[in-house]
Amino acid sequence: MSSECKLRLPRSGGFVLEAQVDLPSEGVLGLFGHSGCGKTTLIRCLAGLEPSACGKIVFNDNVWLDSEKKIFVPAHKRAIGYVFQDAALFDHLTVYDNLMYGYNRAGGRKHIAEFDHVTGLTGVTPLLKRTTINLSGGERQRVAMARALMSAPQLLLYDEPLASLDQSSRQAMMRLLERIKRAWKIPAVYISHSAEELAALADTVTLMDNGKTTTTGNVFQILTRPDTPYAKSDNALFAIPATVEKYDEEHHLATLSWLGGQMLLPRHAKPEIENVRIVAHARDVSLTEEMPKASSILNIFPVTVTGRFPAGEAFELIQLAAGEAPILSRITKYSADRLDIHPGKKLFAQLKTASLANATVDPSPSVTAQHNQPLSE
Repeated sequence: MSSECKLRLPRSGGFVLEAQVDLPSEGVLGLFGHSGCGKTTLIRCLAGLEPSACGKIVFNDNVWLDSEKKIFVPAHKRAIGYVFQDAALFDHLTVYDNLMYGYNRAGGRKHIAEFDHVTGLTGVTPLLKRTTINLSGGERQRVAMARALMSAPQLLLYDEPLASLDQSSRQAMMRLLERIKRAWKIPAVYISHSAEELAALADTVTLMDNGKTTTTGNVFQILTRPDTPYAKSDNALFAIPATVEKYDEEHHLATLSWLGGQMLLPRHAKPEIENVRIVAHARDVSLTEEMPKASSILNIFPVTVTGRFPAGEAFELIQLAAGEAPILSRITKYSADRLDIHPGKKLFAQLKTASLANATVDPSPSVTAQHNQPLSE
């Protein structure tokens, strides 16, 4: 089945959306860029909320927009589930009635799950009789996700659904999003300005800048590019796909296998399935020329330098290859000079196990095989 999206939409103030993306048939496509770059405008076009958009949108052979042929399918006839940043619930209705609104919106489409399955997995069963106006931010987003699922969507659209939540609620919601992805395998478009969210959830990422889509690649490659919006910041990070091999019950550790060898993970982060995705900050990776004889750091593995880039006045971002896996290290310029770091240099990377407590379940078993797919410019 074919899917394509090529759009143009002028807005006030001279802003013009000129975007071209490959809509996913499976997995999650992340849209990433600074605020105001056009992410929400693009996703609104996909949802049918921008009738003046020009271009073409085809999803699974269904033509939702073809301005040349004067085809425009309105939002209520598109098989999409939309989760807004502010949840956009009907506050005069109970949680149950909000979900039934989604159910009724499905029309003749086959539902993907029973009502109890949706409410149970999203954790909204205890809330069904309550009105939504006094729910917490996290509860509202759970209801919004359940409502979107009840509409039997063929495509899920997430418009920064975690942006208004505190850190604890964001972590809980990311785990829920992972479970939704794994349980129903509905393709999704997820927009965010958080690299951490995309590292945990996205399979491919499209970068946006000033209304234009620029680069697309698998999430592991995009995260290690030095020209991305976050690469020069202290929050630069990378993701590692891995497989759980065994558990050490005595020391509460899990042994993971990945493209760079093996890695230890805190036991309390035990995943629900074998495939996991570890998200680590570049600042947590230190470098040394020799394998330490004794160290409290348990994860030490050989790497090859593939690039060195300035990351502020005092720091540098070091691109590394651990086997075939791209990772990052953020160190001071002084340290990089002292180690004479240059492309091709062989080093050892050290990653503290304590910094890996937020490992996430990876719903995509094939993600390791996609690791070295080329970027498209």
